[in-house]
Amino acid sequence: MFNRKKATLFLKFIFSFGLLGWFLWQTDLTQVLKTLFAIPLHTFLLVTGIYFFALFINTLKWKLLLKNYAMGQLFSLTLISIYYSLILPGQLAGEAVKAYKLGKGNRDAEQIAASIIIDRITGLMGLIIIALMGLMLSEISLAKECISWFILCFVICVVCLCLFYFQSFNHLIRRILLSVGNHFRVIEKFINQCLRLIDAWAQYLSTPVILVKSV
Repeated sequence: MFNRKKATLFLKFIFSFGLLGWFLWQTDLTQVLKTLFAIPLHTFLLVTGIYFFALFINTLKWKLLLKNYAMGQLFSLTLISIYYSLILPGQLAGEAVKAYKLGKGNRDAEQIAASIIIDRITGLMGLIIIALMGLMLSEISLAKECISWFILCFVICVVCLCLFYFQSFNHLIRRILLSVGNHFRVIEKFINQCLRLIDAWAQYLSTPVILVKSV
């Protein structure tokens, strides 16, 4: 068991430093350092402070959905997910890593997965609200034409978030999943995980105050 842990840790180091090495190899490090040193120290510290404050707010937002987990643990996972999002293509990679690391071996893994999905949807809704406020205050004519599209995107987010609130839709998806599971026993475990994820999602919909706070 001990050797297995050491091997896993070794592979993690190899993978992490390999990704970091690849990133540095693809980057003009001299130009990066030159640009960094050209930034005034007080500006650099201010921007860094704002950035980590934003990460703290994002973690606090996630903790609204996972009250039983420590803030420090969630913040650490947020930093890890950002690293993977930078190295691997797309932000979804970071979210997947976050779900895997926190959910691995936990009985509430499906709740963790549901919290991450809902956190992303409510985050997008919050961004759309900010965008709408900016467009309404803008004097550019094109901005006014974009308002309807942003409202449509917001409505789509609300529909996606609340789909499992409707029992008819909930039962339909369950029947489809159970039917697939009965025909393909190989993925029966995955089907059961999907069903538990739906249960966790529906449970969050029963506390709309938390969802509003998350937005």
